[in-house]
Amino acid sequence: MRCLTSPGGTSQRMLSVRHEPSPISPGQSSRPVRQSAFCLAWRALAHHTGAQFFGPTAPRWIWAATAAQKRLFFNLRRIKNSLKAYDDTDLTPEQVQKVSTELGVSGKEVISMNRRMMLGGDASLNVMVGESGEDQWQDLLADDQPLPDELIASAQKRKFRRDMLFEALDRLSERERDILVHRRLVDEPKTLEDLSLVYNVSRERIRQIEVRALEKVNLAVLQKAGERLPAKSRAGV
Repeated sequence: MRCLTSPGGTSQRMLSVRHEPSPISPGQSSRPVRQSAFCLAWRALAHHTGAQFFGPTAPRWIWAATAAQKRLFFNLRRIKNSLKAYDDTDLTPEQVQKVSTELGVSGKEVISMNRRMMLGGDASLNVMVGESGEDQWQDLLADDQPLPDELIASAQKRKFRRDMLFEALDRLSERERDILVHRRLVDEPKTLEDLSLVYNVSRERIRQIEVRALEKVNLAVLQKAGERLPAKSRAGV
């Protein structure tokens, strides 16, 4: 009976169909396939896709692709009952921790599965919405990716900043530029001791050169940025 009811009305409709295959050989009558075969096929489909069905009156499903999600699907309701947790509310941090410890899953997965089950399962993106009935849910979802004009503006801004930095570095002497680059603009900066050995000066002298070079770069960048501002804006500044 569980095979008949767990997938809801969909499986019942499938099982009500009587399949009559073609005769195996001429003169041999066809033989109906047992309904248990449909149960096995349905079970294989759920196992292959990761769909887990629930709900006694209506077909509902939750995609449980990972082992942790399946453990949560089959055990979360039982554990919530033992904790006297309501089905229509979020779990408390203490309850999340208890479920996480008992099932060996992360707290984030516990919260996610609980909310999915609270909402009645996952929904298809192909559900028709709107008065016209011509639009699908997926057509109305907002794209969180940047718009084309935003991508272009961001690229132009990065290029402008890079150009300003290169122009500012060109105003430095070779030693100033080398020290500033190795102290501020590389993934693994060199120490004052390292550079003092390269230039045969004290660490304090390297620090002074670095500070002076940084001041020159900041001044050059501000001047370059001011050139791009309108005259009224520069006057206000």
